[in-house]
Amino acid sequence: MKGRRRDERLTADLRLRQRREFVNAYEGGQRVVSRFFVAFIVEKSQGPFRVGVVASRRVGGAVTRNRAKRLLREVFRKRKPTRDICADMVLVARGPIKEASFWDVDAAYVKHVGRQLEKTP
Repeated sequence: MKGRRRDERLTADLRLRQRREFVNAYEGGQRVVSRFFVAFIVEKSQGPFRVGVVASRRVGGAVTRNRAKRLLREVFRKRKPTRDICADMVLVARGPIKEASFWDVDAAYVKHVGRQLEKTP
């Protein structure tokens, strides 16, 4: 059980941490719009598929923003690509995510981001 849990973690090397990484995704990334989030996906030459999650104050108060970010991180963690993709992705939460369940966000992620990732070489 311990080995399994460790493999499912969203470790620091799978997350975007620095502002320039986010800006790079915003400026050079492919934009994918969903009802619950906007995804910016930028391909890179090497490295793991990483994610950054953002929720502005438009989404709601601190508790609501943190829930939105947790939802998006969990969906990414559960739906990580099985093949090696060298890309960075920023997920920006949108207002309707406040009322969304995990399954709603998961379905939107599969429909929009999954379709886009299938197109990447």
